[in-house]
Amino acid sequence: MNIRTMLAIAATFAGAPLWAQSQDAASAAAKGRLDIGYNNSKTTPSPSEKTPLHLKAVKIRDMLLGSEALRDRRGFALGASVQVGPPGPLGRVPGPDVATGSILLRFINIGRSKPNAQGEYPGDGEGPTLTYWINDFKGLGSPRADGGRNAFTAPADLRTEGGVTTYSRNGTGYVMLHKPGHAPFRPLTTERFYQLVIAEDQANLAGGGDAIYMEATRKTLEKTKAELAALTPKQRAAQACEASSRPAPCNDRNARPLTELDPAFFTGKPKTSAQVITFSVKEHPRGGINKQLVPLRAAFEELDLSAVQAMLD
Repeated sequence: MNIRTMLAIAATFAGAPLWAQSQDAASAAAKGRLDIGYNNSKTTPSPSEKTPLHLKAVKIRDMLLGSEALRDRRGFALGASVQVGPPGPLGRVPGPDVATGSILLRFINIGRSKPNAQGEYPGDGEGPTLTYWINDFKGLGSPRADGGRNAFTAPADLRTEGGVTTYSRNGTGYVMLHKPGHAPFRPLTTERFYQLVIAEDQANLAGGGDAIYMEATRKTLEKTKAELAALTPKQRAAQACEASSRPAPCNDRNARPLTELDPAFFTGKPKTSAQVITFSVKEHPRGGINKQLVPLRAAFEELDLSAVQAMLD
């Protein structure tokens, strides 16, 4: 199976209805503006901001903007931005800085806007965005309150092949590029999940609280420790699942499999290195086509993923 087949992101819907604002012929033929922005909406990055990470994010932006789907800009305007900042909570685990790039596409309505000196029109209203991140795992999941911040509910369609991981959430498709055989996540074992839950309960006890809360937490902690002690080696090594925020058999109707971010994935990596690159693009509505999405999805389809993957350090 090749990458393009795996992504299946260029599906068309023959005879499907169109979902988006309509355009008159003159607006559809008008040339659109291209607005470039950087950190804090600046039009030009400072010399100190031009780090290797920033330059890679800009290169990806330029590859997308140079695609056949976007470079002509007839009927739509584009806003492209690149921002670089510390990992913080978005980085999930401590590591290099995070770069975020986005391309916003909006249709032109010449009856509601005026062209600039070059005859290019701004976009009108709202529009979809193609977004990418370097050193972040967008869409993979949300940190768990009781299972440690590196544990996530795995997307049901999570697939990995040849350094490319695909998944979707809430009508948005994600493509994550990493080095082959070195994905930043792994299935969470049942033993590891129990250990994370125990560590969280112990931390809650250390933080203190009223007598009722402390007693309830102690009882829960002892129960969880007893459940872990009773597991066989095979059960400890099995895929972890949870229901109602507690360990549960995976055959339970409400159980969900868990994934863990590799806590050592970013260890020792330079602040401005690129370890993983994630793209997101909205999917077409069920049974239809959003016309504004077509150019963005086509631009992503044109993107040389092997060349982007080669940017990884």
